[in-house]
Amino acid sequence: MAVILPFVWGDYWITVLAPDYTHAAVGVPDRKYLWILSRTPSIDEATLQRILDQLRQNGYDLTRLMRIRTTS
Repeated sequence: MAVILPFVWGDYWITVLAPDYTHAAVGVPDRKYLWILSRTPSIDEATLQRILDQLRQNGYDLTRLMRIRTTS
């Protein structure tokens, strides 16, 4: 049985990137979607606030941003 996946194209921007690649923020040009990614299960609060400040400066509306808490 063969599985065929349709070709999907996405236009994503890396808007924030840590110098050591420990975290990044990725969004789309129209600023409707945004992801904050981390190599660790959590990001310390000060780092998160710096990321959010940069995103605000880049024009992202953070009111719909959902914070996912990890259990580990």
